Amino acid sequence: MRILDGSPPVAVTATEAIPLGHKVALRSLAAGEDVVEYGERIGRATRVIAPGAHVHVHNIRSARWPG
Repeated sequence: MRILDGSPPVAVTATEAIPLGHKVALRSLAAGEDVVEYGERIGRATRVIAPGAHVHVHNIRSARWPG
């Protein structure tokens, strides 16, 4: 996997099926930790997310619609 911000490459194995266009955790995230995509905060983890896990509405709260 290549990171476009110049960071070193990261190796991660998906631990579940990741639908096209969805996100995969590159590292462990604690509950309450910011979720960042392309350098922008997109939400906050609502539970612990393991590396390789599917990241979507079931485990993050959107920064756009905090509801």
